[in-house]
Amino acid sequence: MLITELAKKILRYNKNANLNLIEKAFKYLENSKNKDIIEHNFNTAEILTNLKLNSTIISASLLQSILTEKNEKEMESLFNKQIINLLKDLSNLNKLNLNNVEENSSDIKKILLAEIKDIKALFIQIASKLDYLRHYKKLSVEKRKEIAKKVIAIYAPLSYRIGIGAIKWELEDLSFKILHPKKFKEIKNKLNEKRESREIKIHKTKKIIEEVLKNQNIEAEINGRAKHIYSIYKKIKNREYKFEEMYDLVALRILTKSIEDCYKVLEIIHKLWKPIENRFKDYISNPKLNNYQSIHTAVLGIDNTPTEIQIRTKEMHLFCEEGTAAHWTYKGNITEEEFDKKLTLLKRSLEQDIISVDFFTENIYISTPKGKIIELPKGATVLDFAYAIHSDVGEKCIGAKINEKFENIKTELKNGDSVEIITSKTQSPSKDWLSFVVTEKARSKIRHFLREKGKPIINAFLVKKQEVSKEVIENLIEVQGIHEPKIKFSLCCNPIPGDKITGFNLGEKKISIHRTDCKTIKEKKPKKRLHVEWKEKINKKIYLKIEALDRIGIFAEILNTVSSQNINISSVKGKTLSKNTIECSFIVDNIKLTIQLVDLINRINKIKDIKKVYISELKN
Repeated sequence: MLITELAKKILRYNKNANLNLIEKAFKYLENSKNKDIIEHNFNTAEILTNLKLNSTIISASLLQSILTEKNEKEMESLFNKQIINLLKDLSNLNKLNLNNVEENSSDIKKILLAEIKDIKALFIQIASKLDYLRHYKKLSVEKRKEIAKKVIAIYAPLSYRIGIGAIKWELEDLSFKILHPKKFKEIKNKLNEKRESREIKIHKTKKIIEEVLKNQNIEAEINGRAKHIYSIYKKIKNREYKFEEMYDLVALRILTKSIEDCYKVLEIIHKLWKPIENRFKDYISNPKLNNYQSIHTAVLGIDNTPTEIQIRTKEMHLFCEEGTAAHWTYKGNITEEEFDKKLTLLKRSLEQDIISVDFFTENIYISTPKGKIIELPKGATVLDFAYAIHSDVGEKCIGAKINEKFENIKTELKNGDSVEIITSKTQSPSKDWLSFVVTEKARSKIRHFLREKGKPIINAFLVKKQEVSKEVIENLIEVQGIHEPKIKFSLCCNPIPGDKITGFNLGEKKISIHRTDCKTIKEKKPKKRLHVEWKEKINKKIYLKIEALDRIGIFAEILNTVSSQNINISSVKGKTLSKNTIECSFIVDNIKLTIQLVDLINRINKIKDIKKVYISELKN
């Protein structure tokens, strides 16, 4: 029985695996009666088993594409919440409009990662794509090309980032074969033509190195390394090697017992043959972002043949070839909880360091019909998108085609949507537009247009009371005739930026702020009333301080949120306030309008674990 063989494989690397869960998932899969789905899902699970992944991932892979509105309640009663959420993640990934992809497009990866709540879904998605490519002849020509294009642009690079490099090479070669069959065949044939000559040189090189290492009492395993067709194509395309040289390239891998031996071997190799300039990389002392470690060098070897050599420990090699889970289980099994924690850290690493410095899940990524990606905050509308393209487009926007479906200007956009804006020469901005746009650019452009036309703007800031802290807005009040006033906001009317306000002198520079329509101000003495107003322009250096819970990546998230808005920051400092709390402080010097500052504060407040944001100083 298929599931019995799968269970045996799993038990070899995880004696604590939840086989009952996996078997229950397989039985539910069999009940679907769809032979193609059963075969594909089982193949996907087998790929993940070879990567030594845990019971939750394997079980969810067996259930992919089965969850529907009709059977959701039934599945929720049979399987835990984590599996159901994984299945929903996979469903959302498959609904994303990723057709306008370019090779290694970081923008498309942003869209995809923003949709994933649990990174385990990415492992399943990659394994699923690999199975489709392995059996591509079952698919239509159009479908296989669509999958291959997405794989080579998105899933192959991401597979490398999450530590499953062995899959990356297969994904790339299979995709390349589908997309460029003639070029694939040409390279493959040329490799075969040179195979005998290449194997002889590999054998000779190996013998020379083995003899020297033996004399130095260094234990090592030396093997010829297969060159992948797509990697050869890229190197020729990028002109790292001449076309003729590439097919005669000798590639070796040396596995040692210790890091110390790695560097001894490197020294020996460079004494034996002349190193090729700019071809040395030390990923042991400086690991890649996915924790890949190895020394890469290239020398002019036998008969002056370019010879690529990788040097690493056996543990490093296991991590590279078998993946993240194999690395974690190298010295023994880890629990499901420990595994999940490590995967959570891995996703944060992807979000903060690997894909883009301005990537956060509080943003969405929308594509134009030509494939340009535009970043917007969650909750952004069609009109926000139109203004993001160009002010003229925003002013004339009357609606949009979202994923080929017509929608109005108020429609909220979702991550991955493809949007084509529809305009009309007779359209122009109106006051009610300010009630639903969320981006600072759209708001400021609409307000500017209305001012130019002499139309009054009421409560133009449109900032929710709970979004702006007392510490922030008290710095945005200007009081006539009083230097450094102590602002107190009345609880009776709770004024916010944009409200018409008045002030009352309470003595000792204490000023009480009310809305002008507040019922309680009729009782106040007119002599104590002061002229106060919201500052529209700042034109000062803003000293921002942020208190937050101490967690991995929080400092980077704050700075990236600020820099993603094209705001200049300087004098960045961070310090620990208590065991669980940190403070980040910095200076902002290019915010000119109050509305921009309020928008920035709102963005920072949306970051998880932020406790307080306030302006410590305003200086010229």
